[in-house]
Amino acid sequence: MGVMRRRRAEWFAANGPCQDCGSDRNLHAHHRNPADKTSHKVWSWSQARREAELAKCVVLCAKCHQNAHFGTPKHGIKRYKVDGCRCAICKAARAEHSRRYRLKHPRVFVPRESFRDKFVVLA
Repeated sequence: MGVMRRRRAEWFAANGPCQDCGSDRNLHAHHRNPADKTSHKVWSWSQARREAELAKCVVLCAKCHQNAHFGTPKHGIKRYKVDGCRCAICKAARAEHSRRYRLKHPRVFVPRESFRDKFVVLA
């Protein structure tokens, strides 16, 4: 294991799971105040400098880190499809999306030959 990977793994092990949801997978160091952030490449720094920078951080999983920066996604078709939300708002958005899709892409109905047309009647 490389030095930077080991340092990162040790810091996440010591600082625990995600502060929001408790997940221990795909962890990120999130700066509480972005104005105090010096750099995101802290794992190659000396121990004293690295600890000073990481003291400004909390541990978040990837999903909670994204929500911290961009907010939770609004309810609608995207949340229905991506996050699996099944609230009334998301279900209504899915129904509207399906209705619009069917209007834009109508089914082409090709009538099949009738059963009697396939047989020749011999007299």
